Amino acid sequence: MNMPNKTTNKPLIPILLGVLLLISSCGPVHRFTRVKKTPREYSLNYCGEDTKAPKTDLNKEPWIVYSDRTENQTYNNGGGKVKAKDVDYLDPFLVIGTKNKGEYLKLIKYTPDILKNGKLDYKKAEYYGWIHKSKLLLNQQSVTDINSGKKNKMLAVFADTLSINEPEKYFAVDSLKLYKDLDQKSQAGTISPYSVIYQLKQSADGTMTLVANKPYIKAETVKEDVLGWVDNSLIKDIGTGLHVNLQTIPLETKHFFINKSEEIPVTEDISDVSRMLCEQYKTIRFNPVSSYSTKDSLVAFRTRMALPVFDYSNNYIFNVNGNQISHKQFRDIAKGLKKINISFVFDGGEQTISQFPQIVNALQNLQPLFEQSDDYYTYRFNCVMTFDETGKIFHPLNTGLTSDYSEIVNFLSDKANMKDKLRAIKLPRNSWPALRKAVECFDKHRDATNLIVLIGDKRLTNSGIDSTFTNRILKNNCRIVGFQVYAGEGDDYNNFVLDIEDMINSYADGMIKTKRNILVSPEQIKRINYYEQVGEQKNSYRLDFPANSISQGALFFPQKNESLPMEILTNNVDTIIQQIKQDNNSITQYMSKAFRSVGNNRTRFDSLFVQNFGIDTLRIPQKKLIGSFVQETPGWYVPSKIIVLNDSVNKVQDYHLMLSEAEMKELKEFVATLSEKEVDFIYQQKKKEDQKRKPCNCPEDDLFRELEKEKAEALANDTIIGKEEFYIRIVGPGEYASTKRVRKHLAKTLLKPIKYCKLCKEKGSKLKQLTLAEAQYRITGCPTSNNVLNAIRIKDLKDKKVVPDEMLDGLVTYYKKMKKELDKAEQFESNGEIYYWVDRKLLP
Repeated sequence: MNMPNKTTNKPLIPILLGVLLLISSCGPVHRFTRVKKTPREYSLNYCGEDTKAPKTDLNKEPWIVYSDRTENQTYNNGGGKVKAKDVDYLDPFLVIGTKNKGEYLKLIKYTPDILKNGKLDYKKAEYYGWIHKSKLLLNQQSVTDINSGKKNKMLAVFADTLSINEPEKYFAVDSLKLYKDLDQKSQAGTISPYSVIYQLKQSADGTMTLVANKPYIKAETVKEDVLGWVDNSLIKDIGTGLHVNLQTIPLETKHFFINKSEEIPVTEDISDVSRMLCEQYKTIRFNPVSSYSTKDSLVAFRTRMALPVFDYSNNYIFNVNGNQISHKQFRDIAKGLKKINISFVFDGGEQTISQFPQIVNALQNLQPLFEQSDDYYTYRFNCVMTFDETGKIFHPLNTGLTSDYSEIVNFLSDKANMKDKLRAIKLPRNSWPALRKAVECFDKHRDATNLIVLIGDKRLTNSGIDSTFTNRILKNNCRIVGFQVYAGEGDDYNNFVLDIEDMINSYADGMIKTKRNILVSPEQIKRINYYEQVGEQKNSYRLDFPANSISQGALFFPQKNESLPMEILTNNVDTIIQQIKQDNNSITQYMSKAFRSVGNNRTRFDSLFVQNFGIDTLRIPQKKLIGSFVQETPGWYVPSKIIVLNDSVNKVQDYHLMLSEAEMKELKEFVATLSEKEVDFIYQQKKKEDQKRKPCNCPEDDLFRELEKEKAEALANDTIIGKEEFYIRIVGPGEYASTKRVRKHLAKTLLKPIKYCKLCKEKGSKLKQLTLAEAQYRITGCPTSNNVLNAIRIKDLKDKKVVPDEMLDGLVTYYKKMKKELDKAEQFESNGEIYYWVDRKLLP
């Protein structure tokens, strides 16, 4: 009787389960709810548009979106009018659901613990409703350049004149205002002029841009990463990072224009004003390059020149003596302060001659210091000496001023090679003949800073220094750093040191008065000069600039009957030059600030700024606008026409890359990978094989093999036969191990980044036709002038006839060397982020 009842109840179980599942899936978020993956349209943010990117791992990540404004809200239904919830600025959300409702997305609140291994914990989910895409930030990264795949950078400079009508709306003190909304009612923060920023999104009407301080944002740190909305009249795109030093471009090819077509002459005044502005800000030190193109032996690109928005030429300031300084005088002073002349003076006898080769070697180590092209300083050099190889000179030997330091090094090296023939000057008429000649050379260069590197051992005559000579040192704006190479017994050695001390004291004390002519703040005034002992070496003294002393000067001498270590010479010439640059930069900065702070009623808009944007020529900037910039100088860009250079000229152009910290890391990894696999000789490969343990982990017991190994090592380390003879005896000429893996590795390293995630695909056979230089440009964004890289194609790497093993070995060695060069890149900061200026010379 019970059997029929059991059969009747069986269908109830699945029915009940189905009902329970149906009930549990009735809510907006349930166990079957799935988080959407990032669509291809919103993975790489191509040009700020909904362009589909190639499939990558990014498309497997959950789609996180953000509210792009304050007072935002969601709705119960897509396209409906019934509000669901209020949403605040930059609140993060996950997109859910499988069905689209036009331009509306279905959201749940994002929290770090809501996803476990990519799966939604629906019990923790907070449903928010539907919202239109236009009110969301749909991307996790900034705008990507379609051609290169790199991130576009922007700069905070004037691009239009909208903001000058309402300065209180757009500017805070020395900064630009950012907002949390498009109505510009809720301020998000500020950024400094010339800050590097990244575009995340543009408003529907194209008037404002949502910007970040880095190219990639995260939900956990989005409120620190995203800066806010800024008006498009205050920002400008500067490309992906390639820049050029405008000074290296031939004058005949530089053409700039305003009003879309009207060409303007690049006068000396315009160049000076632009240079002074670029010196003030690291981010505009070089000029952005766009549309870099090549055809046959020609290169074409566009660039821009930074100019100030305001013209201060009608203003004047007062120095600390109460005398006027016009803006034209200020520009002339600033230009002179960027000139440094250095005279290497050898005013000594036998001891200086005996150590001359070591001295020349120490001076040769200074060459990298003068090869820096990014500090706007110009250097010229000469040398004066009291000895030569003829032994017949009656007057100091003097070279003319040159901007090529290698000329001086070569001249001194030639003399050093004839050390045994060098003889001191005959019958000197007075003391310090070489020094006097060096000071005389600077009579026509008083606007520059003239550094005398004085090297010797003893004073040649009994006559001391006279006041006429010390006054000439002061008038010629000289600084002296003295090195006594040897300290013997007797007064002549003591007098060498005492005379230099007297000369430094004389010009330094004189500058307390004369330098007041270019000082504009009481903070700059110094009343007394002091020496400080520096370094671990005894008898090393330097004026304690900038603590108390008004100028720079130093004196180094050894203990009695000892010689001066040569590293002291190299290190302290470097230090004095850095102090001079610090001093000159400070003077310029104080004056520049003074012009921005006073005489506001005379400040005008820059004439080119007025012409370009059609401003009324009689219009005077509002005091609120000028008053917004006391410490800072706002600027704008004048575009160039297409610049065309031939290959030979382009090879000497001073290109630089502006890279973020992440981009720099990526570049270093790329260069390191190029040199990862080295070319081995057969003996090296055998040595590596011998070092491998046997499978059974047994020790090597072949004593004859061990004896052969010892013999080879002895020959390799034999200083008599040398390395080349070792290769002939042991290795044999040209005996390279197989280079197949090295060649394959290089080709793969070059092709992989070019192929990765590119919107416009190219055939592999076509890419292999690229030269190494062309491939490198696509990867790094910077052209190279290396002849070898321009001659070898990627496909040639696997051809031993085109690239023999020896050439391949040299190529890998070259890459290995360049890996270390990248550590020399100049670092700077913008918007709290680290950036680098990478000179093309530091790249392969």
